Amino acid sequence: METVLETAALERKLRDLCQCIVEDPEFLEARAKIEAFSEDEAARKVYRAWQEKAHALHLSSHEGDLPDDEDLEEFEQLREEVEANAVASEFAEAEELLNGLFGAVTKMVQKTLQLGHVPSEEELAESGCEAGGCGCSH
Repeated sequence: METVLETAALERKLRDLCQCIVEDPEFLEARAKIEAFSEDEAARKVYRAWQEKAHALHLSSHEGDLPDDEDLEEFEQLREEVEANAVASEFAEAEELLNGLFGAVTKMVQKTLQLGHVPSEEELAESGCEAGGCGCSH
């Protein structure tokens, strides 16, 4: 039995899509920012601390705990430190761009598989949280 990626035409189109992505100037800029971040110990440290605090606050909120003023102040201070560190700040922007790209590609493919045709702009707009398209329980 042939798998989806063994279909030559589909594999060629997927490779074309990937090539288009890696040649995109915004993608190249984001990759350069990520590389600079990976080489900067101070940027990684401040970013990691900010993300760990965000994760802890997220977990607490899922347990029904509201953050106290001290937690919020610490989170805000860490966010400001990330913004003040150019490499960490640019990494955050690059990460957001790549996550957005991943989300857009995933959404388009998922909606195509669900509908059986390439979705229109309107059909893509209908697939937010309120339509159950993101996979969350909202």
